[in-house]
Amino acid sequence: LSLFAHVVGRPDAHVDLAQAALMIAEGEYPGLDIPSYIAALDRFAARARRALAQAPADPPMATVLRVLYGDLGFRGNSDDYYDPRNSFLNDVLDRRMGIPITLGVVLIEVCRRVGIEARGVSYPGHFLVRSPVPGGAVFIDPFEGVPLDEDDLQALYKQATGDDGPIDPRRLEPA
Repeated sequence: LSLFAHVVGRPDAHVDLAQAALMIAEGEYPGLDIPSYIAALDRFAARARRALAQAPADPPMATVLRVLYGDLGFRGNSDDYYDPRNSFLNDVLDRRMGIPITLGVVLIEVCRRVGIEARGVSYPGHFLVRSPVPGGAVFIDPFEGVPLDEDDLQALYKQATGDDGPIDPRRLEPA
């Protein structure tokens, strides 16, 4: 059994998403220093934790988004979406630029480290991040680093499927 199979073969709640993503990148980058990238996520989370402590009245996810996308400069690579580096977590952490799924991994991992539940959503045409809030869930576009309202979700759905909806609620469940 390979180490990767062992890491991803655990129950979902026990899979270290960052470690698994970095192990995938190791195929392209032999000898990749995985612990240093895990440490980078820890540093980003420490910064988010400090921001959360300084603004306890603000919605926690809004604070994390401000730190990642504002202070640290993470963003979607709209200039070269298909650049292979957008798909490797180490490159995304170094460049602070990627595609929805890898930026989603960064957001999910920072949230996990600061105690915010966040999970990926395999939404039609666009990977999202979902986090529970009182009375429901907030959906984040990790490419833009912004929360999406119902109209935004509907527009993404129509763009990907050509269907005006309604959106099947199963499309909004964690992957």
